[in-house]
Amino acid sequence: MKLRAVEAQILESLKAGLDIKSIREQISAKPRTFRSTISRMVELGVLVKKNKGMYGVQIEQYVVGPDDEILEERRRASQEHMQPLIPLAGSNAEVIIMLNYNRVPRSQLLKLLHKSGYRMTKFQMNILIMKIQGMTIDLDPISA
Repeated sequence: MKLRAVEAQILESLKAGLDIKSIREQISAKPRTFRSTISRMVELGVLVKKNKGMYGVQIEQYVVGPDDEILEERRRASQEHMQPLIPLAGSNAEVIIMLNYNRVPRSQLLKLLHKSGYRMTKFQMNILIMKIQGMTIDLDPISA
């Protein structure tokens, strides 16, 4: 698995037994940025959340690469994974969105979709919203 340098640093710090607060201070990251990085690492399967503020390492072998290269690979992988999900969400998910889009914040809309059996990320929901609104979805602007 390829990791960014900051992710590798977090991973090694966790292996060394440091707590999350100490790691954040060590890498001098803003709290929001750090939380996002940790959440992304959990989504990628690099870390597993054990308890509040406690994480376990899921991988042993990794390669550190340039941030821009790794982020581009992840973006493409996400698009490839997400593209088939848009039509599969079906008309029921679209109805849920259309009925509630102007009434609740997007975070609540995502929770409503989850409760209705539509497991998707916020990004996937936003793509579906754009589709409903008739917007053109260009998922790969680089090759266009």
